[in-house]
Amino acid sequence: MSNVLLDIKKLKIWYKTYRGYAEVVDGIDLHVNKGEKVGLVGESGCGKTSTVKTVLRIIDETSSHIDGGEIFFNDKDILKMNNNELQKVRRKKIAMISQEPSAALNPVFTIGQTMGEVIKYSIDDKKISKSDIQEMSVNAIKNVKHIFKDGNLVKEFI
Repeated sequence: MSNVLLDIKKLKIWYKTYRGYAEVVDGIDLHVNKGEKVGLVGESGCGKTSTVKTVLRIIDETSSHIDGGEIFFNDKDILKMNNNELQKVRRKKIAMISQEPSAALNPVFTIGQTMGEVIKYSIDDKKISKSDIQEMSVNAIKNVKHIFKDGNLVKEFI
């Protein structure tokens, strides 16, 4: 079994513009091994978000075009997965942390409600109660109540 969790090969993403197509991502190769943490860094507009949205297949297909490449997650081709397979991967295996806070949190919902939705869709037990979901949300928040910088406690919440 391969140690590679995510393998992107020669991925090309184009966006439709009034002048034709703009080549935003031009043949990116990237692989992430199991247990490895990777951050994409680059200037605004270089294709970081487009790449990750393409991996999750949540990129707007009306304004973009995948012009080539392959994306394998656990040796399965993301670009050939059906909707059911994609939902399983998105709920349990891959997540995106947006650089834009307003895209990540909806001010209409509390943090607890937002976390509850994540928990509800991440657990196999479909009969989990609302009170169990609430308890798990509170425990998750309590478990991340400290902020560390260079190994030193900077701030404590709750």
